[in-house]
Amino acid sequence: MTLKQNEWYQANKERINNKRRERYNNDSNYRERMLEQQRKYSNTHREQRLNYSIGYRVKYPDRVKESKKKDRIRNKDRISNTLHQWYLRNKEHVRNYQNNHREQILLSAKKTKARRKRDLGFNILFDNPFPDETYVVVHHISDGFVVYLPESLHYNHYGKNHREDLKPYVEGIYNISYLVNEKS
Repeated sequence: MTLKQNEWYQANKERINNKRRERYNNDSNYRERMLEQQRKYSNTHREQRLNYSIGYRVKYPDRVKESKKKDRIRNKDRISNTLHQWYLRNKEHVRNYQNNHREQILLSAKKTKARRKRDLGFNILFDNPFPDETYVVVHHISDGFVVYLPESLHYNHYGKNHREDLKPYVEGIYNISYLVNEKS
């Protein structure tokens, strides 16, 4: 679209949209005709559209990556639900895959655990305030710092919001205030 065409379009945008709405409301077959026209175009220009799409992904990989990232964030719940529905429909397939690829799955889990350990620091902020008979574990209040907590308290709050759930207990025990900084 040239600059002159764009200026004309901007100046007449409201009138154009009103005409479209009017045409859509008055013609009962308008939607079907437009869909058929789109299908025809898609079929006759399939190769051209495919080449453009591939060229765009090659030319602008950062834009494509950023766009996909935004889409994943925007549609997180829908994607999660779709994956869950797929799992429910294909439980037998998943079990067979897990049984046939056991070693690969275990190796992947080990690598993930090792990577997480490497990324986490173990700088102890305070000495252990609990009696010797209380079994304690270290709890990460951030990716770099840990404090001691009783094992029973720590393990009762495992889950998706582990650090956030334990924050009030840590603040109460150590009389500190801090922000929970989770990696996304």
